[in-house]
Amino acid sequence: MIFVIIIFSGVSAQSTASETDSSEAIKPFSAVWRSLIIPGWGQVYQERLAEGAVLYGAGWITYSKAFNSYLSYTRNHSAENKQQLKKNVSLAAFVYVLNIVDIFDSAYRLRPKGWQGALLSDKPLKSPWGAALRSAIIPGLGQVYTENYWMAALYFSGCSFLTYKIYENNQKYQETGDVKYRDERSTYSWYLGFGYLITMVDAYVNAYLFRFDDMMRLTMTPVIFPQGVGVNFHVSF
Repeated sequence: MIFVIIIFSGVSAQSTASETDSSEAIKPFSAVWRSLIIPGWGQVYQERLAEGAVLYGAGWITYSKAFNSYLSYTRNHSAENKQQLKKNVSLAAFVYVLNIVDIFDSAYRLRPKGWQGALLSDKPLKSPWGAALRSAIIPGLGQVYTENYWMAALYFSGCSFLTYKIYENNQKYQETGDVKYRDERSTYSWYLGFGYLITMVDAYVNAYLFRFDDMMRLTMTPVIFPQGVGVNFHVSF
């Protein structure tokens, strides 16, 4: 007769706490300096994902419009281009100031605690959507968050190269009007969009499975009983 014995051993409260994010409020400066650099980054760091996504998206759109208006004005110093430049710069500045006001208010008044996950719970150790949004802000940042540093370097380098090729072909198209450069710009833009998507999906999955191997360790040892031989499965988590 063969007996199978399964023994589960749980971790103590102290070790569980060490695997989770800190229960203390996020240090204000840690969130503030991120939003000073990129609108929405500090909000995502605080795990205020909706606010971070909105502010980052608004910042990206208004900054892009302001930059394109600047390029148009440098090529043609018309009054119309100057007026459009002022308008777009004002919108970009408004989004930036709104972002700064929001991050200071949340950091020093609300003092959010960020993501609170744990092993063997409904919430993984790392925030999946937080990781995805980090990689949307800066390609590879979500991988840094999930401690996949080589993948972070790979994604950042790849997306940076594609961004440069888009800029290079756009400049050549503006100078020559050759549709070949316009088509190349479009092709690299599609590549960049696909690269961004892969980076975000990878960050999401890595966050969801962060330290998944630590969740369960299985060891098997033989056990001899008077009635026969058994197998002891020891599952620790």
